[in-house]
Amino acid sequence: MSDLATGLETNPGAADALLEVLNIGSGNALSSLARLLGTEPITMAVPELLTAASLPTASALQTDGIVVHLEVAGAARCRFLLALDTESAAALVSTLLPAGAATTFDDAEAQSAILETANIISCSFLGAVASLMRGVLIPSPPAARVGALDAIVRGHMGEDAIALCSRFVTPRKAIAGCMLLVTNVADTTPMLSALQTRRTEGP
Repeated sequence: MSDLATGLETNPGAADALLEVLNIGSGNALSSLARLLGTEPITMAVPELLTAASLPTASALQTDGIVVHLEVAGAARCRFLLALDTESAAALVSTLLPAGAATTFDDAEAQSAILETANIISCSFLGAVASLMRGVLIPSPPAARVGALDAIVRGHMGEDAIALCSRFVTPRKAIAGCMLLVTNVADTTPMLSALQTRRTEGP
């Protein structure tokens, strides 16, 4: 882990501010997911700041599944990830597609449902963060990889990268997953500045 990432991980003020940005985006995204699934409000765990070195402590990522990623350009450079374990991805697909539809990753319709879900919640997430920053965040089309979740997430993180991780679970624990915002430490400045301005100006 680089000195930059280490410094941010051990700087409670900056780390807490970034996690507040994550909370703002995640809350908006999970509201959209609840509407899509037709469920009650979705439970969100306390967010985490992860580095490549601390990824093994993220228990939700120590399994196989699918990770959908979108590159983000504009007011801040970052990457949005949605990670779902195999069982949760199948439950998501079975909720969205007609009864009897295939739920395996090699089925084109099933994977399309997962990609579209990621697209919807990422737009809600990024829309909330962009509003905070008073700027524009432009996501790429979603793409997916299947395999060990922690290895895939690690592949999206460079030496100076951090991952802001928000775990969630739907009612009755049918679907659990993680939303992650991956960014280089140097690229967190616009987010931190926007949050400071928001705090200064008040509601």
